[in-house]
Amino acid sequence: MRKTTSYFEGRMRLLHKMNGLNSLYETYMESKGCEAKVNHSQMFWIFRSREMVKNWFQDGKPLSCFCLDNNYHEIHVAVALGDSSEMKEKDDDFAYLTFNYNVHVLPKRECGVHFCEFELVDRITTAKKSALNFTDYAVMLPFKKKERYMRQYTLIYSDWEVLICERHNVKGRAPVSRDLYDKIWLGAVGA
Repeated sequence: MRKTTSYFEGRMRLLHKMNGLNSLYETYMESKGCEAKVNHSQMFWIFRSREMVKNWFQDGKPLSCFCLDNNYHEIHVAVALGDSSEMKEKDDDFAYLTFNYNVHVLPKRECGVHFCEFELVDRITTAKKSALNFTDYAVMLPFKKKERYMRQYTLIYSDWEVLICERHNVKGRAPVSRDLYDKIWLGAVGA
């Protein structure tokens, strides 16, 4: 997986286009009275091993992730099933790691983007992929300032909503940062 900003920018554009096309497809299928749906491309990266995910997390690198069952208080990262064969049940064909986060622990706002501390649950979960309810896909982006990294991340979802560290709801539209515009506002009022 590439680590450059341009890669993630292109990936987010692709996710946005796929989301729009999926919406059009569903509307078309409803109007035709069809029930069958064509599967679209996978919307997340599957890492080779849990060690790779741990290393990327400890180094503060971006991670591709997803949400299950509209639960936005934890996020999951897919790993290869071969790395978790000892935990696998007979029909399981999918494995993932879970990250928990609390928007009140080490909250940080930088240029209107909200960050908080993420914690890796050191346990792989296996399941049958068809039984999982994937509700959102996201990219975890780290907060680093002067090469200082404290396990703080933000989330940018495939529907262009972001992590919000202000309210009980942790997912929403990117808020306008008042801090960015206070100087302009005060300058205009004082003139």
